[in-house]
Amino acid sequence: MGCIKPYRLNNKGFTITEILVALLIFSVIAVPLTGALSHWLSDPGEKERLKAIFFAKGFVEETLHFRTALKAKEDLFKEKEYRVERLISGDSLKQVEIRVLKRDKELFSIKTLLYQKDSHAGL
Repeated sequence: MGCIKPYRLNNKGFTITEILVALLIFSVIAVPLTGALSHWLSDPGEKERLKAIFFAKGFVEETLHFRTALKAKEDLFKEKEYRVERLISGDSLKQVEIRVLKRDKELFSIKTLLYQKDSHAGL
């Protein structure tokens, strides 16, 4: 009787068909996104709004990490035409609003809640 040779898989890489299918799927997804992204970024208003979102995100993180001595209203950042202000209301559960303004016109605003156990440490 003859000996049956064990079947061995050749897992050394991808076939050309698999690579072409992956490229096709990627291009079907990437081409429309590239057009939409370039259109979105070409709008100057959207660039300013994106900058405002990054400003606000940084100041929200700063507020959450450094909770002491929070004032009811304060300007966090002032430049020639940009201003970032923080508005806080409430006692132990505070509502924090970060507003980014350009020439006193609001570009972006974000609100979050901040819990402080000691209601006397801050406002």
